[in-house]
Amino acid sequence: MRTTGGERVLKARLSGDKLPEYCEPLQEKKAPDPEISASWFPSDTAGQAQGRCGSYYASVEDHTLYAWQTNGDWTAENRRSSPAE
Repeated sequence: MRTTGGERVLKARLSGDKLPEYCEPLQEKKAPDPEISASWFPSDTAGQAQGRCGSYYASVEDHTLYAWQTNGDWTAENRRSSPAE
């Protein structure tokens, strides 16, 4: 995670090979590349993206979920969840 913005990458072990039920398929949309990297996060993950889970793009490979959030998506999510002034 970047401490000066909303960029995040994460990895989680799943019991199955499918995205969690609350995730929505990307269909024709293309996922943006992650804005940060980690040695354990595959570099070609954006091309393998299968869906959106909240503000995260996600893919599953061999029972492993890889997900990332861009700063723009983090900013938009925070604006939606902030109380009106």
